[in-house]
Amino acid sequence: MGFFSGLGAALGVGGAQIHIEIPTNQFALGTSIQGNIVLTGGNRPQVMNRLLLEIRLRQYVIEGVIVDDWWGYDYAEYPVSHEDTIAYAEFGHGQAIGPGQQLEWPFALDIPIDTVPSQFGVEYGLVATADIPGSLDSVSALPIMVLPVIAAPVMAPPMMAPPPQPMMAPPMAGGVFNPESRVMALWTDGAWYGGEVGQFDPGSGQYFIHYDDGSTAWVPAQNVQPVQMPLPPGTWVNAPWEGTYYPAQILQAVDGWYYVRWQADNSESYVGADLVQPM
Repeated sequence: MGFFSGLGAALGVGGAQIHIEIPTNQFALGTSIQGNIVLTGGNRPQVMNRLLLEIRLRQYVIEGVIVDDWWGYDYAEYPVSHEDTIAYAEFGHGQAIGPGQQLEWPFALDIPIDTVPSQFGVEYGLVATADIPGSLDSVSALPIMVLPVIAAPVMAPPMMAPPPQPMMAPPMAGGVFNPESRVMALWTDGAWYGGEVGQFDPGSGQYFIHYDDGSTAWVPAQNVQPVQMPLPPGTWVNAPWEGTYYPAQILQAVDGWYYVRWQADNSESYVGADLVQPM
């Protein structure tokens, strides 16, 4: 079951209550969750052993549709395969709590960069537990989303001169590049931009280029350069999908393209080699 189930009711004798305050419920790997914990005393004086705040990870066995009662799905009996605390902090050791008294603690918990992002079957929550002798532990929980590291989409800066390349023989019939090869091609403004080869005209020695911005043009062969592919298969990179960068692993490198497997869902696709960013 999700972390919410039954927690709010566990107030115990004395009725102390906990409230977690955070500005958002979405956080990227490697960042810090910052906020406040507010504890309100119950109907009698109490002394608290400690207040424990945890970032809890829960992973479910994937069997068809994963059920998550944090986000409004119906609950079903799906076994939990793994549950762990990935970060924690403690407050209020030996703190006296008067009836109705409100106490507040600011907190900051770092999300490890190597943690698995939230995805199908993986959920996270902030869980606060007050250990108060003589009563059931007061508990509060909030679901959070842990997002992968996302870099802003950045195109390579235009180059005012061709990048250094080894000398190539003049194009033969059919050209040096295959159709759909990823290339850098010179545009009329004197800058080089990424694009894809459409076809080669042996009569004029020109390539028909489909540029990334949707423009097309016939470009002389000497103004078309291969894309550098320095990263070997197996390398983890940040790669763009619909304008946003996500973690992926290179499986193959061919004709200016990397064939990658996305970390989030294990799907696979081609990405221009000049568009990926090493992690």
